[in-house]
Amino acid sequence: MPTSEMESVIGDGISFAESFNAFNAASPSGLVGAFWPLLESLWTDGTVRPAAYDAVAGLVSAFPAADGRRQALTALLLGLIAEAEGVDAATRNRIRGTVPGALELLAKHGDDEMLRSALLYLVEHFPEDADQTLAAAKGLNLTAEEASRLERSLSVPDVADKEGVLRVGRTFPAPTVWDIPADELPGVGGWASWLDLDEEKIKLVWVMDADSLRAVDGGRALWLAQERELAPYDPARTPTVSVPDPARFDVAAVVGGATPLAAAMRCPTCQGPITAVGSDAACAACEACEKTYPVGEEYLDFIPEVDDIYDPFVLPAYGRGIREAFLRLVGENWGAALTLDQEDAFLREHFVPAEGPIIDIGPDNGKTTKLFAEMFGADRIALVDQSGPMLRFVRGRAHGLTALRAMCYDMPFADHSVGAVNCWNVWQGASDKPSLITEMRRVLRPGGVFTFLAYRPSPNPVGRYFQQKLNIKTLDLYEPEALRAALDADGFDVSAYAEHGSGLMLVAARARELD
Repeated sequence: MPTSEMESVIGDGISFAESFNAFNAASPSGLVGAFWPLLESLWTDGTVRPAAYDAVAGLVSAFPAADGRRQALTALLLGLIAEAEGVDAATRNRIRGTVPGALELLAKHGDDEMLRSALLYLVEHFPEDADQTLAAAKGLNLTAEEASRLERSLSVPDVADKEGVLRVGRTFPAPTVWDIPADELPGVGGWASWLDLDEEKIKLVWVMDADSLRAVDGGRALWLAQERELAPYDPARTPTVSVPDPARFDVAAVVGGATPLAAAMRCPTCQGPITAVGSDAACAACEACEKTYPVGEEYLDFIPEVDDIYDPFVLPAYGRGIREAFLRLVGENWGAALTLDQEDAFLREHFVPAEGPIIDIGPDNGKTTKLFAEMFGADRIALVDQSGPMLRFVRGRAHGLTALRAMCYDMPFADHSVGAVNCWNVWQGASDKPSLITEMRRVLRPGGVFTFLAYRPSPNPVGRYFQQKLNIKTLDLYEPEALRAALDADGFDVSAYAEHGSGLMLVAARARELD
């Protein structure tokens, strides 16, 4: 259908015909600027506009003859329409018709990373053509990660596939990053069984996993199409080595010693003092509180009633690229504008605790914990995490740490007793951020600080869409001024702040009590 016949008009008065003609006529320097009106005429926030149903024919027709960046952007747009909510079968089938041509382009231009990523994003939407696509992919020079994303994206949810079900939730940013031998999966189990997912939820998470993998290829293609450099990370800066702490966890020294940490420790149930009783620590605040908290070789457990669900394959995968891919996709850090060295430098300069212990919540692989142990001494630091194996791992990276299995919303510390709290990698995953802020305000001394990474919405609609495609329900995005205003309303001043891409690094100081 000629574009002149496509009369659907969007809110600002720009029709598909106008935006499509402008996109095709745009110079290389104006191409990306012309792409956004074209996108807006057909697609918004994961749904298609009415114009898209007729416009796809024009996009498909122009696709083979377009130049490289125009092809990449068109492939992105077609993929976005193909996965849009409520798109009809006829429109999807028209887009599906581009698969053979896209595979030919991959064979011819596979060394062009921008075009390769965009074409992979497009063909990953059509499992009906999996055999054809995967056969063609064998002749392409795909990386192991790209090939594994392609294969997993083209898989169909199958609850009878025992191995596939065990791999649900273990795919981002590529199945090969997890590197799990099939024979090890049954003995460990998986998220589907740990979370008791029924068949429909297993299928849903399977599809969500595929969405996140497509977002990796799509996000990378969009970055490169804007003529931006894709910079690598230094793999040596993401260590996963942990040597068990030779010293058994000494609960008597932790809760009864003459240290600021011991003075700050309290029963999370009644806020009474904790004393060591045999091999356990017991709350002795009052007769009404008879809580007893077990002590293991590595940590004191304040939440023994809460299941310790932990995936033993997470940390190795984390070190092989999960965190970096998260920063790339959500923080739009494809150009490595924010490096691990920059994170360390920011914390070294701006993380200035008040008197009292330092709490590291959700320390992940222990990178920041190790930094703080070097800066302030291990005896001043307490780890707080729901995962016992995670605590054990981090103690192995920096020996002599106090490890507490506890909830970040109900920490075992007295009011206004803590000098600083680090939430560097926990903030974006916290399911109840208002409660987390309230707990920060409760435990921190006046002038005490807490630090965290946050993420702002991408400045473009496709970037924002891809940011939300990760299988993380609690991912929140913040405009910087709105985040500052929220912290101010909660009694915190932002004492240090830095932006890199869509990543925000903050230090917030507890400045005052609320009225």
